Amino acid sequence: MSKVNYRPPNLYDLSDIMDIDLKSYEYPFTLAEWRTHVSSNINFMLLATVAKQPVGFILWSKEGDTGSIQRLAVMPRHRHQGIAAQLLRTAEAGSERLTDTNRMEFIVPAIFCVPGQADDMSQWLLAKHYLAKGPSIPEYCRMYGKFIEGYRFVKELNVDE
Repeated sequence: MSKVNYRPPNLYDLSDIMDIDLKSYEYPFTLAEWRTHVSSNINFMLLATVAKQPVGFILWSKEGDTGSIQRLAVMPRHRHQGIAAQLLRTAEAGSERLTDTNRMEFIVPAIFCVPGQADDMSQWLLAKHYLAKGPSIPEYCRMYGKFIEGYRFVKELNVDE
């Protein structure tokens, strides 16, 4: 595997970021949504590159003392190499150090929290010390023609692991 670098994105990376999003999510952000996220002063983003080519990103926002992960994506051919885990760790460390964030949260649609399924995120998040915190969020998002509840996973950042 080639060396992976992590850096803040620039305006020239937007088309690559949108391509990663499109190949990673069944409901990718629109151009208007990306413009809103990129221009917001409460959003933060980190890009993973291999040979200077973007291969993954994490987008999070901060409200109060909590960081909320909006998107975490890695190109399919670069998955299972630890890139998403490193993006997550780097975002946590940067958020805690730069913005006095005490916790990070990741809200996941319930259909992606089914252990044993290929697209299950719950076990991966639990392995990264994110704990499910109730109650669930009813009608968190609309997918496949119906409203889906969301599960909140939270990690306290100021605690030694």
